[in-house]
Amino acid sequence: MKKLHIAFWLWMLSLVASVPVGASEIARLNKVRATVGEAFRADNFAAIDTLADQFRNTKSRSPSGFRDLSALYLGLEQAMAYKPVQGAKPAAEELEVHWAAVETRTNTWIARFPASPVAPIAHSMALLQHGWSFRGTGMASTVTPKGREQFARHVALSLDTLEKNKNVSSIDPHWYSQMLAIAKIQGWDPKLVRAIFDEGSGKDPLFYPVYMGVGNYLSPLWGGSYEQVEAFADSAVLRTESTEGKSMYAHIFWALYQSGATGMFRHKSIWPKMKMGFEDLLVRYPDDWNKHGYARYACAAGDLATARRLFKEIGDTPWEKLGNAYRLEAWGPTFFEACRAWMASYPQ
Repeated sequence: MKKLHIAFWLWMLSLVASVPVGASEIARLNKVRATVGEAFRADNFAAIDTLADQFRNTKSRSPSGFRDLSALYLGLEQAMAYKPVQGAKPAAEELEVHWAAVETRTNTWIARFPASPVAPIAHSMALLQHGWSFRGTGMASTVTPKGREQFARHVALSLDTLEKNKNVSSIDPHWYSQMLAIAKIQGWDPKLVRAIFDEGSGKDPLFYPVYMGVGNYLSPLWGGSYEQVEAFADSAVLRTESTEGKSMYAHIFWALYQSGATGMFRHKSIWPKMKMGFEDLLVRYPDDWNKHGYARYACAAGDLATARRLFKEIGDTPWEKLGNAYRLEAWGPTFFEACRAWMASYPQ
C-alpha cells in the first residue's frame, strides 16, 4: 500500500511539473486539459483535487493572464462532453447512456472524497451539460416541450447540488461562476445575482470568470441590455484597476461576444472601452493569444487602423509557428481570412 501511495505522488508531481509555465497559451491550456481529462477518465479524482488545490492556492496564471484553475474546469467540461462521430446525430438513448455514466462518475467522486471542493462543482457541471443536451443550442422557439421540461429539471438539479455543498465547494471561485451560469438561465432577480457576485469577488477579487458571468447574465440575449453590461463593466474596472488597469473591459466584452452577442459593436461606446482594455491587457500579458484576440475584435468592430497595426505584429502566416489548432481556437475557421480581405479592400 505504501508503494502505491509513493507511486501515486510521484505520478502526481510529474503531472504538475509537466505543465509548462513558460509555454504559449494554447500549449499550456492543452497540457492542463489533457492532464485533467486523463485523470477524470481514469477515476483519479485525487489527482484532480491536488492540482486544483495547487492552482487555487497559488492563483497561478497562464501566459494570457487567465487562471490555471479555469483551464482545469475547462478540461473537466471537455472530458465530460459527449463526442459524436463527425457528422452523425446521436440517438437520444445514446446520449442518456453517456450522461448516466458521467453522472455516476461524478457521484462516485463525491462519495469517495466528501471534502473535495471540486467534486460537487463537477457534478453540477455534468447535470447542466446533460440539461443542454435536451434543450439544444437553438432559439427558444425551436425547443420541444419535453426538451424545455428536462432542461429546467436538470438546471434545478445542478443548482441543488451547488447549494447543498456550498460549505465545501465555495472556497473554490468556480462555484460562483457555476452559480452565475444558472442564474442567467433561470432569470434570477438582479439583487440575488449581485449578492453572489459580491460574495465571490470578495473572496477572490481577480477571478475573471465571475465578472464574465455577470456580464453574460446582463446580456440582451438573456433579457438584459448592452447598457447594463457596460455599466457593470465600468464598475468592474474601477474595482480592479489598481492591478489590472482597464483590462477587465477586454475580458467582459470578449466573453459577451463569444456568448453570441455579436451585435454589441453597434453600441458605439463598447469598442473604445474594449480597446483600452486590450491595450492594458497587452502591457501586462503580451501573449500571442491576447494579440490575436485584439486583432480579431478590431476587425469585428471595424477599427481599420488598429487591425492593420496588429496584423503587422502577428503577420500574415502566424500558423507556421503557432499551428492550425491555435488558428481555430483564436479565430474560428474563416474569420482570419475574412479580416485580411476586409483590410485589403481599403487602399492604404
